[in-house]
Amino acid sequence: MGPELIGAYAVILDIIYARAGDMPRDDRHLAGVLGCSIRKARALTDALVERGKIQIVGGKIRNSRADEVIETRRKQRETTVKPTRSDGEKGLASNENKGLSLKIRREENITPLTPQGGMRRVIGVPEGVKRILEAKNGF
Repeated sequence: MGPELIGAYAVILDIIYARAGDMPRDDRHLAGVLGCSIRKARALTDALVERGKIQIVGGKIRNSRADEVIETRRKQRETTVKPTRSDGEKGLASNENKGLSLKIRREENITPLTPQGGMRRVIGVPEGVKRILEAKNGF
């Protein structure tokens, strides 16, 4: 495989993974992504099909390895336990949060925290600039 074919293969795989395996054979779109003519994009796609790197199934470009990885990721997402809203609200009733309403706790999470002592920290600024800022703004 030459550099053009390798580049086209890499781009096609990127698109397949980004779209979770849903890549229609659209030579015009592929030509735009590859920065070449439609004729060249079609020739590159056909060459990759001939070499067995990709397949055209039902008008979509497929890659067997990408299909396996996408399916594995999909199964992992399904088996990952995601807390439901009711589980989250149950968790909010823990010992340290008893007596606080859900609304107050949500507002507390949104409110930005200021450093203790009311002083703003100026990090990565030279000492001379810090003194000027402190004098001007009353840090």
